[in-house]
Amino acid sequence: MTIHHTNSHAGGAGAGRLPLLATGVILLALLGDRAFLRMSPAQTDSYHANVRTAVERLPLAFGSWLGTDTPVPEAAVRMLHPNIILSRRFRNISTNESVTLLLVHVRDARDILGHYPPVCYPGQGWKLENKSEQDWRADSQAVHGTEYVFTRARQEMTAALAVDNFLTMRGGETCRNMDAVELAAQDRQRKFYGAGQIQIVQDDPAVTPARRAEIVDEFIAYVEPVLRAISDGGKHEQ
Repeated sequence: MTIHHTNSHAGGAGAGRLPLLATGVILLALLGDRAFLRMSPAQTDSYHANVRTAVERLPLAFGSWLGTDTPVPEAAVRMLHPNIILSRRFRNISTNESVTLLLVHVRDARDILGHYPPVCYPGQGWKLENKSEQDWRADSQAVHGTEYVFTRARQEMTAALAVDNFLTMRGGETCRNMDAVELAAQDRQRKFYGAGQIQIVQDDPAVTPARRAEIVDEFIAYVEPVLRAISDGGKHEQ
């Protein structure tokens, strides 16, 4: 009987190399994936520059409104890592009404998660009294948002804030809350186009709800060039 011997050393060496090779490939893939997740694609740079330019071009005055830029808290800048941020207080020279416009755009959608009125204002001592869905119309798109009403006791008085808020993203999507932004933040490509948030804040108790709505419409029209830049500024970039 002829007994055929197999070369167990050669086979063992080859078998041993295969798991090592597979492990190396997996590690390289994971490292590459992590690097990709951290990297903001270069093709979004011009998109973010277009958004910055649109915000910077917003005039200090429009209609009967005269604006003054106000300081942005350094803590907010550190948390948001904004592409651009604007805080501007307006006074109507005809009616003496006042409005604060807050506008922020971030390069990475993940940076804005959690930073919106139901979180931020209670953290500053305001109590949420009511919220209602609102729909507005800019020249270029429909805008879907939420109006929040907050109150805060001050000695023997109660102060009130009406905050009309919405989020907006590349492609023209506007959001009432963080749900759609969270989806974008989980997408490898979409998240690097970031997101914008706009708040129109009114604190004059003498302003009626009807007039308040008119004022919001005026400010939606005012920021329309920014909405268009966020929606279309990177439309052709892949």
